[in-house]
Amino acid sequence: MIAPPTTLRLSAEERTWLLWIRTKTRLTTFAAPCRWALALSLAVPSDPPTHQLPGDGLEITWATLGGRYAPLYWACIVERHGDAAPQALRAHLHRGIGLLRGERGLSPAGLLSLVAGRKS
Repeated sequence: MIAPPTTLRLSAEERTWLLWIRTKTRLTTFAAPCRWALALSLAVPSDPPTHQLPGDGLEITWATLGGRYAPLYWACIVERHGDAAPQALRAHLHRGIGLLRGERGLSPAGLLSLVAGRKS
């Protein structure tokens, strides 16, 4: 099986979005909203567009981002995208962060409902 990237580099814009999400939800790390963004994007049936995204904002290791469920997240991405999994991971993060950012009135309870598939 193809290995996940050891480090992911997000854009300055994505970092700004994540800061906004962290403020609204009172989360203390970047890893949690990144995990939720990844799960949200993977739940969308269509594949996210893969294009070159800047890596000028936030660096996060895959181990930190995935946490104890990193192998499960990675298996989902590899199952869906095969050899293109590393690029797809980055694209899913981008799309998922955008989906989280688009939620108005985002709160901790709202975030849980959103990821669980229910609008709050």
